Amino acid sequence: MAALKDQTICLRTHPYSETSQIVILFGRRYGKVRAIAKGSRRPQRGNPQTLETLSHGQTLFHPARGEAQLATLQSSDAIELWSGLRRDMLGLYAAQLLAELTDQFTADHDPHEILFDALLAALRGLDQGGRADYVLLDYILTLLEAAGLAPQWERCGECGNEPAGTKRGVYFSSHRSTLLCGDCEQMAAEKRAVDFAALSLLRRPETTLNAPAHVVLKGLDLLFYHLREQLGKQTRMMQFIYPLLQQRAKTESVRS
Repeated sequence: MAALKDQTICLRTHPYSETSQIVILFGRRYGKVRAIAKGSRRPQRGNPQTLETLSHGQTLFHPARGEAQLATLQSSDAIELWSGLRRDMLGLYAAQLLAELTDQFTADHDPHEILFDALLAALRGLDQGGRADYVLLDYILTLLEAAGLAPQWERCGECGNEPAGTKRGVYFSSHRSTLLCGDCEQMAAEKRAVDFAALSLLRRPETTLNAPAHVVLKGLDLLFYHLREQLGKQTRMMQFIYPLLQQRAKTESVRS
């Protein structure tokens, strides 16, 4: 079978043998592909940096055949290796979280061109020094939409009323993927109180660039809660990055 060509972002790598590794690639045309990269751990066999996590490149691979579960990587030519991320720990952690979440919330061989373009734009933004919290919030909303897990932010999922601004507060249930007003929140055992400013931001993410850092953090906190509930766990990078985002928000609050 002829090799397939795709523009890919490497989401994850792990050793397979002394000379080979398994790579998980997110392709614009073919979606997520798990492949074996034979000989890629030999320094003399080309440039190993083309197979680093997060690298963006043009990839040739042979699809898995028969009972084989892995495609076979033929070549990968790097386009972008994100040298700017090596100078910013928060940006690097954010980029790694993007890759981690994309791997968790996408299925193999299920193309998402819009999501691929959003991931590539997010990595470019971080590499150029863009704000990690802003980039994360925007991409996570896009990812949830692509995965069919985008919450209902406008009305109570039980009564259909507009809950924002009511004295009894507003809540969010991840399992129901919807808001709950103060009159209906007792209908759900799993729920979390929602900050009104954060809710306004999640309803209109295009306003993120003008929002204070502490409001963006509250919006991200709610999205992280939704991600944890959907996965049944907290990912490794979520644990690493949240304290750094909190410190950034505190620093900006003092400056202002």
